[in-house]
Amino acid sequence: MMEALRKLAGFALSMALVGSALLFMVFTLDQMDGYAALVSLVAGTAAFGWLAVGPFGQAIKRMLADDPRRTPVEPSAEFYDLHDQVQALSLEMQRMRELEDRLDFAERVLTRQAEATRGSDG
Repeated sequence: MMEALRKLAGFALSMALVGSALLFMVFTLDQMDGYAALVSLVAGTAAFGWLAVGPFGQAIKRMLADDPRRTPVEPSAEFYDLHDQVQALSLEMQRMRELEDRLDFAERVLTRQAEATRGSDG
């Protein structure tokens, strides 16, 4: 689904750029006459052609095609090492929370005992 959406977006971008370039050329040529219009038409066509076959055109071509360079990359060993470290930290954090709960419980029990002994003494 995302691949089709990405291709549609690339196609729409390409058509928008082509359309805006053609509209610019038409409005520019409408304002000129004679030799200047012919020079502008040739220069505009050359610039548009360079964009179409140059780096911009190649990028759009790769975006619209199934580019083998875009294959998913296998995670590296470093990624797996980091994943293992995160798992270990997660277990240690869980252990710390359990120890904190036990410490809180022990403090409450000791506080109750201390209050009970003070209450019976006084």
